[in-house]
Amino acid sequence: MRSVDNYREQLQFVIDNCNKRQARFYRRMLQDIREVRLVPMSEVLTKEQILLIRSLVEKKQCYKNAYKIAQLVPGVRYVEGLNFISKIVPIDHAFNICGGKYFDATFEICLHKDVTKEEYAAYADYSVEEVADVLLQNHTWGDVYRTKIVKELEG
Repeated sequence: MRSVDNYREQLQFVIDNCNKRQARFYRRMLQDIREVRLVPMSEVLTKEQILLIRSLVEKKQCYKNAYKIAQLVPGVRYVEGLNFISKIVPIDHAFNICGGKYFDATFEICLHKDVTKEEYAAYADYSVEEVADVLLQNHTWGDVYRTKIVKELEG
């Protein structure tokens, strides 16, 4: 079974066993989650852009890295979703999309991973402005998806 399918089953279990308010949130997650395939940065970016990104990305800073890349490279958007470590454990993760192609500088540069062999899922992608608004609101990197969905469901 693919990791994202297993994750969907886990979400459904949570939906079936939590209160109504929580269930609304998890139903939305179940609705939004989609498996995505990543490509190497070299298929999306120029050599010059990759050199610049290599000088900026930091290990264990995927949200910050994805935001910086979206700021610096025209047409790149910030994505929040999951990476399935060892195709089993889902970890919250941020990466990027440009021209319909997803890429992950943090895994590719810092962890030296072949992203084409990793399993990913995406909830949503955002503009730099949308990420900045949430960053200013929360005073922390990440949680753009959760912040926006909670606000939407409560509003």
